[in-house]
Amino acid sequence: MTERIVNIINFIRGIDERGDYDLVTPVVKEAELIRRFGFPATWLLQYDALVTGPYMDCLKRHHAPNIEYGIWLEMDRYLVEAAGLQWKGRLTWDYHANCAFSLGYTREERRRLCDEFVAAFARVFGHPPKVMGSWCFDAFTLQYLHERHGVIGACICKDQQGTDGYTLRGGYFANAYYPSVRNAYMPAQTTTKQIPVPVFRMLGSDPLHQYDCEQEDGFQLVTSLEPVYKHAGGNPKWVDWFLKETFTRPALAMAYAQMGQENSFSADQIFPALEMQFEKVKTLRDKNLLKIETLGESASAFRSCHHLTPPTAVTTLSDWRTPESAGVWYLCRNYRLNLFQTPEGRLSVRSWNLFDENFPERNESEPLRGPSCVLETLPLWDSFAWQGAFFGIHDSHGSISAVEEVGAEELSVRWQSSKDSCTWLMSPDGIRVTFDSDGSCLTMELTDVMDAEVILLSAKEIRLKYRGWTYRIVLSAGELGHRGDTVVFQPEQNLLEFHAETAM
Repeated sequence: MTERIVNIINFIRGIDERGDYDLVTPVVKEAELIRRFGFPATWLLQYDALVTGPYMDCLKRHHAPNIEYGIWLEMDRYLVEAAGLQWKGRLTWDYHANCAFSLGYTREERRRLCDEFVAAFARVFGHPPKVMGSWCFDAFTLQYLHERHGVIGACICKDQQGTDGYTLRGGYFANAYYPSVRNAYMPAQTTTKQIPVPVFRMLGSDPLHQYDCEQEDGFQLVTSLEPVYKHAGGNPKWVDWFLKETFTRPALAMAYAQMGQENSFSADQIFPALEMQFEKVKTLRDKNLLKIETLGESASAFRSCHHLTPPTAVTTLSDWRTPESAGVWYLCRNYRLNLFQTPEGRLSVRSWNLFDENFPERNESEPLRGPSCVLETLPLWDSFAWQGAFFGIHDSHGSISAVEEVGAEELSVRWQSSKDSCTWLMSPDGIRVTFDSDGSCLTMELTDVMDAEVILLSAKEIRLKYRGWTYRIVLSAGELGHRGDTVVFQPEQNLLEFHAETAM
């Protein structure tokens, strides 16, 4: 049975010196709106909002039994100096990754920052926080917050390329996962090497268009449920489409979205779009198509139901744009794969990443020194980073005609065309493609693959190397051939079976 969940998560900064921001009015209006609808909600407070300003008085005035509080783990001068450390930011709060995030501090400094934050939270609320969030964080910090301070749930930014200097690529695209003890962005494969804290993906990322959304000055633009984006979360047509595709399509264990907005935007930017979203999600809740929970409630339920990261899916069979596309994200503890129907009607694998719990973060042992950060998994195929490269059915034109759940862990995707109709079955063990007729194949163009080096290509294996890590694509049915720089996945009796793994 699919759990269909919305979390309303707003986070509060006490200070933002990038402009003449009114940080208080958005909090007041969000609190009033939540109280009027009676929704469960989670407030995450940055340290400066916890210990300065009128924010706590506002939250106390609008408190209700279904309201939860936690920590937003971005560093500021107040927290760093209270922990006995030297602040290295340009202003009281600095969004540069080496200042704002745990990645920019040594392990001992991370412990001290967490201890001080939790102690201050407990002084205000009478108990330690159960949930935390941040755009980026590391595995050591999350595990420490869990083991030392009892945190049970977390949330992290959506996938993006370079936005605000933060790159998160190749992760568990939506919903929630248990991270590895070596990499907070990497789902673990075993209970012995996972942090038992589910991490939920924030912001309601557009499942068709955010992945390869265009860039300006190296920063990827945003198409998400955030109400300040007028083309997306502020657009009633887009919101209707997003909620329909997220909560009425096949999703396996979970369909999830986070609503809410940080207070570093004006109240006029946030409202009335957030109110519009609340009206729509209330209608769906009243029809029992989803439930609204706090982050802590969702984390507790996840921990009760799943001892490992379960397979989930994001199925999108219509498009809010023209010309139309469609797509399916299959997510499990071993890999993620995105099948995409291009506007021209070709079937492509846009994104395919291997999850390996032993693959470390870039800043596992040494703190981040610069203003930008990268969180990542192992790229098997990345059509956004490898611009111009194509992997899929090259000359066939058709559509994704059906998506079905097969038991609790497998997803079947039917591709219908006049030439190369086939069925893809994705499971935690790998991918199985069954073609209807002879002569069909998959092609993979390697000419523009830049990040992951191909170090071996044989009839049954493509071996890759990335950041010193060696891994491979292995065929158990079918063979690999060549057409110049193009690799051909040639079926055996109309069948392809392949999976990815770390090379020994």
